Amino acid sequence: MTSPPFDSRTDLINQIDGMRLAAKDLELLPSGYDNDVNRLIDILRVGEIGLTIGTLGLGMFASEYVISKIESNRESIEQTITSVLNKLTEFQSEENTPVTFVDMADSWRVIRNLITDAGTQAKTANLNTDWEGVAATRYFVIYGLQNEAFVSMAGLCEKIATQLETVAKAILDLYKKLVSALLELKNEIAGKMTNIFMKGPAAVLVLDDLVKTVGTMQTKIFNIFSECATMAQAGMIAGNNIAAEVSTQSGLPFNRWPPITIQAVGVDGEGKPRPYELDFADASVLDGDGSDWKHKPST
Repeated sequence: MTSPPFDSRTDLINQIDGMRLAAKDLELLPSGYDNDVNRLIDILRVGEIGLTIGTLGLGMFASEYVISKIESNRESIEQTITSVLNKLTEFQSEENTPVTFVDMADSWRVIRNLITDAGTQAKTANLNTDWEGVAATRYFVIYGLQNEAFVSMAGLCEKIATQLETVAKAILDLYKKLVSALLELKNEIAGKMTNIFMKGPAAVLVLDDLVKTVGTMQTKIFNIFSECATMAQAGMIAGNNIAAEVSTQSGLPFNRWPPITIQAVGVDGEGKPRPYELDFADASVLDGDGSDWKHKPST
């Protein structure tokens, strides 16, 4: 059985959902361990676990010192959780950016297909075999230029779509790292804080180490947030650079679709020269301005 095709849009949405779920878990995390911490403090305070000079080398005031340290560490851990949650909330306004990139890539490919179809149809409209005249000559010139433009513009659309997808997939990789880091943070805190009362006075050492660990994890998470923002910005800049290339596309003089008008000279009703703007839509054989189509005589 073959694996399903890669769907970056679905994968991105799944990772965004994973971020939101991780945020909810982090928000609920303190309520899951507060009872255990409070139980530890009560045990220490009522003397169920004796603290002597040998306990931590702190003497008769060891109990209140340990309690103070535990409370301080709990506050530090919860500040880290709050800081990460605040960053996640701030990031919510940007989290759908790569999904938008994928959607935009699809839109550019729709445009590419329309241009390609139009070019295919235009190639079937070569009238050179049967028609001649001033307007016909102009038509044949533009026919060649526009065929060139069809090819160039279809290629440009694909280039833009590919660039957008490349950036979206790069951000997807960062989202996966972010969700993994958030889960790691949650599990590390939950694992150390659950049943912390069983550690007794040694809990202060466990929590000292935990504060350092979650601080490192917070830095890692914030760095991933920064990478996501930088990657999205780089994608915008790349998109703008590609868009600027339109002006250099073959078949698009002066960054415009080839016009069908040209200065030409015909004759008026008295047979005198008459300058006029030759236009495909004015290729009438009845107005006498000379911009005629003529059916080639059969040979």
